[in-house]
Amino acid sequence: MGSLGLALLGGLIACGGSSAPDAAAGLPIPSQPIPATYFGMHLHHAGHTRPWPDLSFGAYRSHDSFGTRWAQVQPERGRWDFTRLDQMILMSRARGIDVLVTLGHTPAWAAARPQDRSAYGPYMAGGPSEPAQIDDWRLYVRTLGQRYKGLVQTYEVWNEPDAPGFWTGSIEKLIEMTQIARYELKKIDPSITLVSPSPSGIGEAWFQKFLAAGGGRFVDVIGYHLYLPELAQPEEARATIERIRALLRQHNLQHLPLWNTESTVGRSPRTVYEGEKGAGILARALVLYWLNGVERFYWYSWDNRTHTGVPLVGEDMVTPNQAAQAYSRVYGWLVGATVIGARTEPGGTWVVGLKMASGQRAWLVWNPSGRLAFSIPRKWQARQVAPLLGDLRNLANPTQTTADELPKLLLAD
Repeated sequence: MGSLGLALLGGLIACGGSSAPDAAAGLPIPSQPIPATYFGMHLHHAGHTRPWPDLSFGAYRSHDSFGTRWAQVQPERGRWDFTRLDQMILMSRARGIDVLVTLGHTPAWAAARPQDRSAYGPYMAGGPSEPAQIDDWRLYVRTLGQRYKGLVQTYEVWNEPDAPGFWTGSIEKLIEMTQIARYELKKIDPSITLVSPSPSGIGEAWFQKFLAAGGGRFVDVIGYHLYLPELAQPEEARATIERIRALLRQHNLQHLPLWNTESTVGRSPRTVYEGEKGAGILARALVLYWLNGVERFYWYSWDNRTHTGVPLVGEDMVTPNQAAQAYSRVYGWLVGATVIGARTEPGGTWVVGLKMASGQRAWLVWNPSGRLAFSIPRKWQARQVAPLLGDLRNLANPTQTTADELPKLLLAD
């Protein structure tokens, strides 16, 4: 760590008592600048029957985008329909957005069990089944790899295989399909990144079996849906992430990057956060998952108010709300920035030190429990504050501010 980093970390430690419990202690804080691809998003009908989002993000996951599943791309043996997948990939790439294509749901004509019930209802029956003939899978993967060579660099093997609505086959069969996907894609382009099948937030038992059976040997990245318990707040994410990391260590896979390929906070329809509450929760989640070493975070989702705990749009499914504003604001703060240190103050205030992309020193400050006075160390030489939902302004008092549920950015001269 350079002299600037040491000085900044010293300022962080100095702003709290050494005997206070520290929720940030031991966090595997990444040393690299935060890439735009950390900010991932799901889109359902955007770019199709709705306009492209008025939102800043750097990565897109194809899962749950209308018309992009295997069953829709290949509705019959020998007949392909790339209309929607082409559209989403080309629109994303035109905006410099990385594309993660999620492989699967099996077409009924190819399924070993065409009557298996799908999470999407009767019209997608057979989707959770493995293909009756493995060569149908091989051809599907190879066809996508060849068609999108140079456009798509990241593929995910399957969505939530621990859930019967998405997968009814064996772990061994999915490992075989993972191995085939790796072979076919890497043969086309060795630089392609293959993400493991991504279990749901309650899929730890399935994940343990997948790793024990050797599934981790064939992937470049571990995908997991890091949903939290319904009423949990982002500050509680560490326990969930650490359990996944412990499983990776157990199987000597701790070197693999961990991507949160799908999650939100809360549970729709029972626990939904909107307004400033939703904005604050979303912003804190984006910061905290990075602090916990998660290298991508695909938020679920944009044009959806039914299956997300923090909606990003109004009832028209188009107009960005305060949570969407917060998403873009945090994107602007963090992309290109490097985290220098993080700690919690007595009273629960979080302080995260940043070296911004411009080289400027800055500190994120918030308190998830309410409004609390916060003393700004003089050595920070903080002169400006950027609220999460407001305009940049000069600090009225460079040694005193407040911390609340909405993170704010304090900037040095």
